[in-house]
Amino acid sequence: MKRQNDPATEIRGAERAFQLNRDTLLVYTGLHPRDFRPFIRFGSSPNSVPMGLLKHIENVVLPEEDPVNAGVEVAWIDATLRAGSEHIRYVGSRERISQINSFAGIREERGEPGPIESLAYRAKIGSGGAERDKSMLTFFATGNVNVTVGGARVLDYSSFKRGVLHIDREYELFNRALQKRERKCEKGVGFLFPDEAIAGQISLYWHFEREGLFVNPPVDPHYVLFQNGIDPDRASMVASASPYGPGFTEILRRKNAESKEVGIFCPDQERLSILKKIYNKAAFKQYEDMRPLPFARSTVSFVSRSGSHMLFAIKPHKGGRDVLALFPLGAGKKVSKSFSYFKAPFDFEIFRYSSKADLESRAGRLLLVVPGKIREKAFRKLRLSADFYPLVKWREYRIHSSEVAADLVDHFTAPLKGSIHHDLLHEILLQSIGFEYDPARLAHLLSELVKLPPATDVGSQNALHMALKFIRELPEYQTLYDDYSRKQMRRLEKKFSLRKWRFGDWLDLAKTAVYMELVILRGRVYMLTSAAPLEPVRFPLPPGIEELEKDSRSFVRVLRRLEKDILRSGDHSLSFSLDAVTKIFQERMRLAAERKRFYGLLEQLGIQLIVDEPDYIHKSLPPALNEFLVKVRSVYRRFVLRLREMLAR
Repeated sequence: MKRQNDPATEIRGAERAFQLNRDTLLVYTGLHPRDFRPFIRFGSSPNSVPMGLLKHIENVVLPEEDPVNAGVEVAWIDATLRAGSEHIRYVGSRERISQINSFAGIREERGEPGPIESLAYRAKIGSGGAERDKSMLTFFATGNVNVTVGGARVLDYSSFKRGVLHIDREYELFNRALQKRERKCEKGVGFLFPDEAIAGQISLYWHFEREGLFVNPPVDPHYVLFQNGIDPDRASMVASASPYGPGFTEILRRKNAESKEVGIFCPDQERLSILKKIYNKAAFKQYEDMRPLPFARSTVSFVSRSGSHMLFAIKPHKGGRDVLALFPLGAGKKVSKSFSYFKAPFDFEIFRYSSKADLESRAGRLLLVVPGKIREKAFRKLRLSADFYPLVKWREYRIHSSEVAADLVDHFTAPLKGSIHHDLLHEILLQSIGFEYDPARLAHLLSELVKLPPATDVGSQNALHMALKFIRELPEYQTLYDDYSRKQMRRLEKKFSLRKWRFGDWLDLAKTAVYMELVILRGRVYMLTSAAPLEPVRFPLPPGIEELEKDSRSFVRVLRRLEKDILRSGDHSLSFSLDAVTKIFQERMRLAAERKRFYGLLEQLGIQLIVDEPDYIHKSLPPALNEFLVKVRSVYRRFVLRLREMLAR
């Protein structure tokens, strides 16, 4: 019998519903203090949830009109089974349950219970008997779901969604905010490195005019795009080494919510076909090896023989040669940079660097590197060279290619605008390509440039160094430069070398308003910079709920500082972005209070939040999924440690 003095059993109506984070809702269905597994789960979020709670969830509801992020859901399956739960029971349509089962790769053997149970909805779902002694799920043809406990309605799922700041509303907030301000990655062809990764893979956002392609997108890709001034809804294409990547499946989920087209690449065709069924409102445009990108027909993608790398053959301008860009995709167990149509060296390569030995496998004329197994301090101390640069986060890389040298001259002098070097270098470049060539004038200009000191910043020094490299590699150099001019060139190359500059100096450009310019003349590649619109404010997102539970005042101070920065800048359009960040902060503070209420219920029920996390791979999961989950499992471990600290207070 129910004990009247037990507070846990006295919870009524909507108080039984607890929103733990943006995407996860738990409903307490217990009618007695010792009820077994008394929780129902709606939704799955990449945000952390106490591991010790997972084995107490009886049912997982799959609303028909609001499909979950499938990549996150399989991570929940893995975490739930590792937390000690014998099974997970999904409730929803037979088709939706079957799709999740198939995507997770778990098969039920005949005659043996599997880790996934299914309960397809029917006329009535309940245990029979009086209504006051049971809980009930009611599914409607509209896609809505109601939960009643003891005869009282606890949850109307559609009404709940209308009243909270869910993920699609975050997209809407960001879209409105970015409509009012300067945006990145909407002109020309290029890419941006958001300094994010999933399961150790490099994330890159490529853009072809206003069409974006996110390679190995991180968790919550709309966050990093918003922070970098990119409209998240411009990510019309996505590529991933794994179908289980939560950022990959989030982009598919978002396109499904909008009923839009999405270009997609993933080597796992079997899982990809299942995702097409889960997100059947999105129009999938799949692209494969040696095929143009769906929304950027002038770029053709190639996949290496092992699947570890992808190559883009980009035609930035009509009639020009292809620019060949190589970058890691991360599929396959072996590394291969061999393609069926093109051969190395490629124009530039995005590369993970751990030691000098890695350079033996380079396949690009120019390397843009991110740190691998190397300490940050050691990475920053590496020396810059004309073909070896670190990949700078947050800055837009733009690609320029021409067969005519005159078309590219201004790129070399742009970083020097306003400096003592600019006019001299500009005329030397024009003389060097034969424009109003005068050997005496050229010799004079070179001797005058020799008298000037080196540049005091890395961007200007690099521009001078690259301009001299450009001149020496011109065919005209052999015919227009006499012995005296060549001697002056050697002196200039020594004065304007990069030997004193380090990776750390170049990486610090992330904090400045610059474009990174990749300039390509007939297969020769030059790394340059140019001035970009000022970014008076970079908008940080609020920390996680667990951190806000410990300290929310720090982020309040951040918001006040942002408000002052916007006032100083005079750009009032930035206030819309501040409003978006503020609303997300307020929502997370509400969720922090909701969690506190939920922890009180767990304490009354005697449920322990923390369990030791076993280090094993669940035998029911397919090898490909296990391999991916091993890489992301440390996220849960970090959360367990943070939660222990919080509960110890």
